[in-house]
Amino acid sequence: MKRMLITSGVIIGICAGMLIAIPPAQADRPITGRDIEGTYYVLSTEIRKETDPVPAILHCESHGTATVFRDGKMVTNVTNTCYDGVIRVSETQERCHTFEILAGSELLVTEFDASVTDKTHCQILDNGRMLLCDGSIRDFPPIITWAGTAVKMSTTADRTVLDLCPF
Repeated sequence: MKRMLITSGVIIGICAGMLIAIPPAQADRPITGRDIEGTYYVLSTEIRKETDPVPAILHCESHGTATVFRDGKMVTNVTNTCYDGVIRVSETQERCHTFEILAGSELLVTEFDASVTDKTHCQILDNGRMLLCDGSIRDFPPIITWAGTAVKMSTTADRTVLDLCPF
């Protein structure tokens, strides 16, 4: 009985120590650009309805990197492959984006190109180590549905990639 009380006391002490040592939850402090700065591996899928050159439903997969800077800038380098049984399009694009961090650990990404009005909504997870993105607020008629994941590979962001952007 005495051994069980001592063991229980040790377990309770260890648990209490862990609670004190664990940093506050993400919800206890706002996410900042410093939390999400770094290089992410990006993987996304989309389904789009094309009419040119012939009507078709295309399934597209994208993969690449997103380099995020704490000052609200982002550069993506993504290869997009679309097919309807046969590969129709496969292209790599570098794009410039801006973003803002909203309350509730949300990220709103905007294309830097003024002719593109689409925005992408992302949920920031695990203190900025992962982003879950969706096309729920996109306004691009050919895209029926779009979703993606970005996982941080590095906490450093190479500023030389900004050279291609007119920020």
